[in-house]
Amino acid sequence: MPRPKVFTVGLSAADREFLVKLTTTGVHPARMIMRSRVLLELDENAGPVPDQVVVAARALTSTTTVRVVARRFAETGGDILATIGRKPRETPPVAPIVTGDVEARLIKLACSSPPEGYSRWSLRLLERHVALVEDLPDLDHSTIGRVLPRRSKVARPLGRIGCADRGRTRRRVRVVVGGGVARSRLSVGGRPRCGSRLSRYGRV
Repeated sequence: MPRPKVFTVGLSAADREFLVKLTTTGVHPARMIMRSRVLLELDENAGPVPDQVVVAARALTSTTTVRVVARRFAETGGDILATIGRKPRETPPVAPIVTGDVEARLIKLACSSPPEGYSRWSLRLLERHVALVEDLPDLDHSTIGRVLPRRSKVARPLGRIGCADRGRTRRRVRVVVGGGVARSRLSVGGRPRCGSRLSRYGRV
């Protein structure tokens, strides 16, 4: 059985000083501190390097992690920041369904005239229409709703008109004056509360 390749670590004085400060001062991610301790233990410039089992015990990790850190140090050309930091993904784990092109076409569709028989686009209507387009992925109404609110000009016609979108209401109220004579007059009131009804004499 072939022996695994051994990667050596040699730190400069500046790199070692940086790693010592990182492990003893400030607040840093636990994984970064652990990898820094591994590098410090594997540094051949500081003296004899103990066995990987001893290094793993001192850094509170496994021997597999010790080998991974040493290999990464060699692969990065001795770059300690690249070794102790998180390696960025080359591609996301799951490819996004809504790309920039899909988002642009969806917004263009929502800004167009609705089909005959409809006064405006709704999320459900957009969902059914998108399913008919061959080169667009199938999107449910919740996904469409998350895309469109980024564009306020598109999102407002699709949402339900709430009380905040209504204008001030003119209503006729009943006023009792001297002599017990009831008269009515127009009053410009504030915005009605959701769910309230207005009678001819005011809110009920």
